[in-house]
Amino acid sequence: MTSLRIIIAVLSFLLLAAHFLRTGEPGLFLACASAPLLLFIKRRWAINILCVLLAAGSVLWVHAAMAITVSRMELGVPWLRPLVIMPMVTIVTLFSALFLLPLKKISRYTADHGGEAPSTAAFILTAAVITAAKLKASFPVLMLDRFFPGSGWLELLILAGYSAWLTNVMLRVGSPAQVRSRIWTVFSLVFFAQLLLGLAGMDIFFMTGKLHVPVPAVIIGGPVYRGGGLFMPILFASALILAGPAWCSYLCYFGAWDNNCSRVKKRPGVVEPWMKITRIAMLMLVTGAALLLRYFNVPPLQAAMSAVAFGVAGAGVMIVISRKHGIMAHCLAWCPLGLMADIFGKASPFRVRINDDCTECGACRNACRYGALEKNDIRRRRPGFTCTLCGDCITSCSKSAINYRLPWMQPDTARRAFIVIVISLHACFLGLARI
Repeated sequence: MTSLRIIIAVLSFLLLAAHFLRTGEPGLFLACASAPLLLFIKRRWAINILCVLLAAGSVLWVHAAMAITVSRMELGVPWLRPLVIMPMVTIVTLFSALFLLPLKKISRYTADHGGEAPSTAAFILTAAVITAAKLKASFPVLMLDRFFPGSGWLELLILAGYSAWLTNVMLRVGSPAQVRSRIWTVFSLVFFAQLLLGLAGMDIFFMTGKLHVPVPAVIIGGPVYRGGGLFMPILFASALILAGPAWCSYLCYFGAWDNNCSRVKKRPGVVEPWMKITRIAMLMLVTGAALLLRYFNVPPLQAAMSAVAFGVAGAGVMIVISRKHGIMAHCLAWCPLGLMADIFGKASPFRVRINDDCTECGACRNACRYGALEKNDIRRRRPGFTCTLCGDCITSCSKSAINYRLPWMQPDTARRAFIVIVISLHACFLGLARI
C-alpha cells in the first residue's frame, strides 16, 4: 500500500511535468519532475509539502482546463473531450495528495520535534513571497531565470524547500545560535560574491544592471540624496514589521561580519556609554551629509565614494573594536540603520522576556553580543533597547527562563512563529537580495 501511494503521487507529478513541457515552461517542468525527490527526506514536513504541491497542481489543472476549453470554443473546434478529461486529472491529482498523507504514520518518516507545522508554513510563506516578486517584477529577479529563462520556478522550489529544512533544523538542534551565525555568513558571502562578479563585468549579477553602494547606511542616506528610490527603505520597513530588529541579526549583509569579528573573543565585553551616543551622531551625520550632497549638487560618483569611505571605516570598527571587546561594535556604535531597526522594530509584536524562574546567573548575558542583557536588564526581566531578537540567549538558559513572547501565544508557539518568519525572510533574501 505504501508503494502504491508513492507511485500515484509520482505519476501525478509527472503528468504535471509533461503538461508544462508541452506548454513550453521549463521551470515548472523541472520543478514538477524533481518534486518527488522530497520523498527521500525522511521527515513528516516533506510529506506535507508534497501534499501542498499536489493541491496547487490540482488548481493548475482547473486553470488549464478552463483555458483549453475557452480556446477551443473560440476556434470552433470540439471542446467537450478536454472538458471531461481535465477535471478527471484534477480529481486524481487532488486524490493523490490525500492518499499521500497517511505515509506520515510509518516509521520511515520520523517526528519533527514540533517542526512539522512550522516547516510546512515556512515553505508556503517563502514560496508565496518569491512567487509574488517573480510575477510582479518587470525583470527576472531569480538568478536561474537570468541564465536559463523560464527556469526560475525550480529555484523557487529549492529556496522554499531550503526554508522548510532550515526551520526544522533551527527548532531541533541544541545550539541554534551556531546555525544562525553560519547561515547569516553564507547569505553575506552569496551577496558579496554576486557584487564582485558584477564588478568584474558580469552585469547579470546586478539586480537592475546598475551598481549601488552596499553599505547599510545608504538605505537611509541614498533616498535623501536622490530625493527618491524608496525600494530598499520599503523592504527594510516591511522586514521590521514582520520580524522586528531581527533585520540586524539575520538579514543584514554587513552585520554577519561584525558578528564573526565579535566572536573572536569568547565572552562579550561591556558596552561603553559612548557607543550609544556615537550611533545617534552617525545617524545625524549620514542624514546631514546626504542633504548637503544633494543641496550642493555633488555628482553621484563623488557621493558614492563618500558612502564607500563610510563603509570602509565601519569595517575598521569591526576589525579593531568588535574583535577587542567581543561585542558587535559596528552595529551598536557605528551603523545608523541599526538604530532605526531598534526604534522602528518595536512595531513588530515579537518580544523577548525573562520570567521569574531566572536566577540571574548571567548565562544569557554571556550569549548576547548586542549588549542587551546587562545586569540591570536581567533584573528588569526584559532585554535592553539594543535587543535584535537573535535568540542566542534563549538556548543558553538552563532554566528556560527566557523566551520569545507574542500576544495570546505560549512561549514555545511564539518561538516557532518567529523562526518561521525570520527563516522565510532569510531564504527570500538569499534568492532575491542583490545590488
